[in-house]
Amino acid sequence: MTGVCYNRQMANTEKTASDLRFARIEESLAAIAEKQNITEEIIRQTAEERRKAAAEAAKRDAEAARRGEKIDRRMEDLNKQWGNFTNGEGRMMEDKCLAALRKVKSIGGIRIDEFFAGVRAANGQMEGEYDIVGLSVPTTVVVEVKRALRPEAVRDFAERRLPQFRRILKKYSQGREVVGAMMFQRALARKEVPTDEDEPIALALRAGLILLQLTAKNEIKQITKPPVKRER
Repeated sequence: MTGVCYNRQMANTEKTASDLRFARIEESLAAIAEKQNITEEIIRQTAEERRKAAAEAAKRDAEAARRGEKIDRRMEDLNKQWGNFTNGEGRMMEDKCLAALRKVKSIGGIRIDEFFAGVRAANGQMEGEYDIVGLSVPTTVVVEVKRALRPEAVRDFAERRLPQFRRILKKYSQGREVVGAMMFQRALARKEVPTDEDEPIALALRAGLILLQLTAKNEIKQITKPPVKRER
């Protein structure tokens, strides 16, 4: 009888221990499941936040692109307006110079019989446009008009554009002496203390160009008249 009770007591003890282990297992599994649910929720929330952030970023990029397009269009319009403005200023300056030259009927002391403005010509692959061309019986004078006289403009006219004129416009230059002249309102050097390479008037003198300044009263002030070498 005593053995039977002992066996029953042991069985109950083992069952209780087993129940406790199972309960602990259930608790552990529940804790794991809860953690997993929390992790999944965190992952879901993170993914949602990332999706929203990506959508906001895409929206901002689209808005920035639209603003950029508007800015580009505005800049293009401004460039066109500025180009029209500067072209208009250039033509106005050329008209003033032409009127002043016609008034005195000469360029740097050279008597001119006829003036032409905006002369354009092409010869093969060479093309040229010249602000003012003055013709006399022995001489053709090519005038480059600049509101501001800069060293690079002097070099370009003396070394490229004037020689090009002789090659392109044969009907004006053939059999005539060709002289280059530049008209301007103010001269600009590249440095505060310029050398001859930076000072446009010195460059023009060395290149043998006539320099004429248009005053505020639209009168001509002769700056230089280089010696004219006549070719026969």
